[in-house]
Amino acid sequence: MGATKTDLFTKQQNEIASMAKAIAHPARIAILQYLVKKKKMPAFAVIW
Repeated sequence: MGATKTDLFTKQQNEIASMAKAIAHPARIAILQYLVKKKKMPAFAVIW
């Protein structure tokens, strides 16, 4: 793994990158796409 150069970027840019990394898995993206399409879903329908 290469070293990251986080000091070259703003705090906001690093925070956004960290959040994106947390969801950057195809299964998570598929879940998000499903939820966006569904638009209306009871809270209990999504089990984490």
